[in-house]
Amino acid sequence: MNDEDSELLVAWRAGSTRSGDRLLRRYHDDVRGYVSRRVSSGVDDIVQATFLAVVRDKGGYRGTGSFRGYLLGVARNQVFRSFRSQRRDRLVLGANAEASADDPTERVVLALSSPRIEPALSSIERELRVVVELFYWQDLTTLQVARRLRIPQGTAKSRLRRARAALASQLRVTCTSARAS
Repeated sequence: MNDEDSELLVAWRAGSTRSGDRLLRRYHDDVRGYVSRRVSSGVDDIVQATFLAVVRDKGGYRGTGSFRGYLLGVARNQVFRSFRSQRRDRLVLGANAEASADDPTERVVLALSSPRIEPALSSIERELRVVVELFYWQDLTTLQVARRLRIPQGTAKSRLRRARAALASQLRVTCTSARAS
């Protein structure tokens, strides 16, 4: 976390609403951009839910990684929550949730929010898992991932490729096991 973010966060936690306001406004456009690339409607609601969650839990950020990355992680959770809610609503109304997911981004987010992804992700090597989390959940480019991890960009790309292959393999095993039982 950069020094200014750190100072603002400390002041906010100590009671300075002005500091909290400055800190959150600094990343509003990043959060909005992240959300708008993932959903076609409800962007304002998800952005608002993201910042509300952060305000309600000022202590949620533990100081690892950037505050921006933390905010994008909260936004990711809010996007998933929104998709799960929409999916539940469609199921309650009797619609086929899978068939109604016409938006390719929605299909990917629904797949990533699957209860199978967490165990699969936790089963791969830590160095691969970290790259996946930074690339997909913190919405970093491979160059940004490389800089964050202090590795060459080619190494970041290789790890991401290996992680995808490991996840695909693990998910195939999980799906095959689920069908067999």
